[in-house]
Amino acid sequence: MAGDISSKAFWTIVAGANGSGKPTIDRLLAPIGEFMNVDLVARRLYPQKPAPVSMPAGRQRRARRRRRSF
Repeated sequence: MAGDISSKAFWTIVAGANGSGKPTIDRLLAPIGEFMNVDLVARRLYPQKPAPVSMPAGRQRRARRRRRSF
């Protein structure tokens, strides 16, 4: 159906400086579709040191985007 947003794939990218309100916007957009915050993935993978795992978190994000197992 033309114009039906559910029939088309799309990405909404939220970017901004620390403290700019990205988590607030993420929560508002969550009902629209799948949400992935690489920082949260990193914290879940390695709660004590999330910064060094940004690469594995990024790979996980790419795998999900490609619909592959991670």
